Amino acid sequence: MDVQHDPLDAVPAACARRRATSPSEDDGDVTQNAATPSTTLAGFLAWQAKVVETFGRPFLTLVGMVYFVQGFGSFSMLAIAYLMKDVLKLQPAASQAIMTTAGFPWAIKPLYGILSDSLPLCGYRRKSYLVLISILGLCAYFWLHLTTPATALTQITLLILLASLGTAVSDVIIDALVVEMSRLDPKNGANDLQSITWCMMSLGGIVGSLLAGPITTSFGPSRVFLVSMAGPAIILVLSLLMKETKIQAQRHGPSCLRLASTQVGLLRQAMRVPVIWKAALYMFASGAVAPSFSQIQFYFVTEVLHFSPDFMGNVQALGYVFLMVGTVVYNTYCKDLPFRRSFATAQIGLGAISVLEIVLVTRTNLHLGIPDKWFVIGDAMLSDIISRLKMMPLLVLSSKLCPRGIEGTFFALLMAVANLSGAVSGYWGATLCTLLGIGRDAYDNLWIAVLLRSALKLVPLMFLFLLPEHDPQEEVEAMALAAATSHHRELSMTADVDNDDDIVDDEITDLLAAKQEQDKP
Repeated sequence: MDVQHDPLDAVPAACARRRATSPSEDDGDVTQNAATPSTTLAGFLAWQAKVVETFGRPFLTLVGMVYFVQGFGSFSMLAIAYLMKDVLKLQPAASQAIMTTAGFPWAIKPLYGILSDSLPLCGYRRKSYLVLISILGLCAYFWLHLTTPATALTQITLLILLASLGTAVSDVIIDALVVEMSRLDPKNGANDLQSITWCMMSLGGIVGSLLAGPITTSFGPSRVFLVSMAGPAIILVLSLLMKETKIQAQRHGPSCLRLASTQVGLLRQAMRVPVIWKAALYMFASGAVAPSFSQIQFYFVTEVLHFSPDFMGNVQALGYVFLMVGTVVYNTYCKDLPFRRSFATAQIGLGAISVLEIVLVTRTNLHLGIPDKWFVIGDAMLSDIISRLKMMPLLVLSSKLCPRGIEGTFFALLMAVANLSGAVSGYWGATLCTLLGIGRDAYDNLWIAVLLRSALKLVPLMFLFLLPEHDPQEEVEAMALAAATSHHRELSMTADVDNDDDIVDDEITDLLAAKQEQDKP
């Protein structure tokens, strides 16, 4: 049983978010890893020295710590689940709705990117936002630390939402920095930095999960939130120390508005291309049509199966390991499969694994001689690996759908679509459990919910026709060139451009130049 996350939520979603910085500058294939560290010690040390020389130790420290802190978020997520169950005494459906709401900031990620690009604060595009959002995260965790059973539910929901917002915004800001810095090494920069982000996020997730159980058991959720303040505090200090060129005041006005308008316009143009909007529709439908029960399942395994916080944290840590195994399996056996076949295979696998959970919720596993803990570990292993086999082609397809010039923002938009589908799935699950009368000490109908979810996981097979049968990159590139040319002409006719007001033209010129360079024999 996937006790803490669903395919497009929590750990898998975090992994998806990391790939927002990784579309290859050559062909958009996120599975390329030419620049990953060598398996030998000498090769690793040589790679490390090259990366430090290229990007600088301060930048690598900032990037590594931000991604470590994001992975370390698993530390507080377990405490939040116990806060709602043991302190606030919420019903499973209510807890599910709150946790789903907390993920909303991830569904509007492109907004943060456009905002930071077009509206500098105090003359800085990145530094000021990191400082502001770190302070916000500190405040959110501090007030969560003070939560009591008498605290208003709306206040707690807002605090969890703010903590999630802090992580989402810092993710986008650092993604932008990674994209910018990767240009220092056009050949290997993106893959080098991606290797670091993957390792640090996975390390943070494993460490956070392993610590969450013992600390929650010994001190309760309140102390966990106090310790969680260390994450945004570290980012705050590093943000204050980071170096960024200050933008001249006169460039804050018309240029910023024009840049935002251009980015929104290009996004709108891109979503009108059939191959793009059809793929985006499939991404949304495949995640939203089946309900998710992450919090309902959490209540079941802690109240009925009596799993301890220590065991829950260990399963959560294993989830990161299983996801990496899924990545290896995909890159070894599945990366050359057509998109439709990849998604069909993964979707059928997820449906089959979902059906197996009926064995657990009906306690049939005990009659078969399978202990609860071993069943849950095995189920988590299979579901996480298969979820990865679904997520990897989704990331590859998303990278190939990104027009040149707006790769980062558009990739974030597609990931936002996936995250939004996860939110719909979460609310759908909470509603279904309420209708079936599933609640604390009332899990008799949980098997019905699991059976319905299993059947609905096969529904996306009906929408496979929305996916491209061929590599969509050429069609997307043609669209990008047409859209950029159209916007360039429109801006030339409607705006006066001077030497201090040329940010947007630089962006479009870069896009056109990239396309021309690609067309050279």
